[in-house]
Amino acid sequence: MKKILLWLCLIPIGAGSQPYLMQNFDGTDTIPGQFLPILLDTSATNIWQIGPPQKAIFDSPYSIPNVLVTDTINLIPDSTSSYFQFSYPDNFWPGLLAIQWTQKLDLADSTEMGYIEYSIDTGSTWVNVFTDPNVYNFYGYLSQNSGYHYASGEAGFTGTDTNWRDIWLCYPGSYFEQFDTTIFRFTIETDTMEFGSEGWMIDNFSMHETWVHTLTEQSNNAGFVAYPTKSNGAVTIKYAQTDTPPIIKEVQVINLAGQVVMITYPETSTFELDLSSYFAGLYKIKIITNSGFDICSFILEK
Repeated sequence: MKKILLWLCLIPIGAGSQPYLMQNFDGTDTIPGQFLPILLDTSATNIWQIGPPQKAIFDSPYSIPNVLVTDTINLIPDSTSSYFQFSYPDNFWPGLLAIQWTQKLDLADSTEMGYIEYSIDTGSTWVNVFTDPNVYNFYGYLSQNSGYHYASGEAGFTGTDTNWRDIWLCYPGSYFEQFDTTIFRFTIETDTMEFGSEGWMIDNFSMHETWVHTLTEQSNNAGFVAYPTKSNGAVTIKYAQTDTPPIIKEVQVINLAGQVVMITYPETSTFELDLSSYFAGLYKIKIITNSGFDICSFILEK
């Protein structure tokens, strides 16, 4: 059984969107008015570089010849904090701001982290996008590659993912239009121990202003159902087949705006949700297991 999940934020479609800025790090994307300037950390300890990757895991770009990577040759050192940033000016049109890039990760879990933040006051204060309630949608990465730093508690990317992932970060344009300029900053931070990690590799940045984005996501038949499909808040997630049920690793509750309003990690084969404190309406429940995932619909009545 295949179920379709319709989001309101992803790939620009038709006349409802327009390219804004792009940066492929290859020198061929310097189109006037469409080039996204990337500013690297100017400190002596900066490890972000643009060039061809030449490591064991980071051995090739997404689009030749160059990437933006935490050193094109060397492993990432211990006790370092290094960033790059770019700005989003205030010439908005109504709709959504969609920031897209491709990436690979090789970081030690919870001790080496990749943070994404933005500042609306020229860098005086920073907001972490992983925990920002103003985020319209943020996805494309595996759930196991996001987490919290063991010491600071800051949320970011961590762990290893050797596949190129298409990442999307979306905001309502109306949120940023009240500020003159918004600065986005990508920071890699390592602990006092060196783990032999390759870091963070990024290619093909783009920024779009769009009215509508859509994503079609198909269940790969993990075999779970959520019932009843309509209630005042109580939802049971249960395996619907006769063989041994897989373990539910993660449950995401998603509203009609495509926002993940609840996330939990049951580590069980049957699980009950209480959504009575949320607004009435249609929700999607994404059930991620150790063997696949399912997406179910649920109507919350008041």
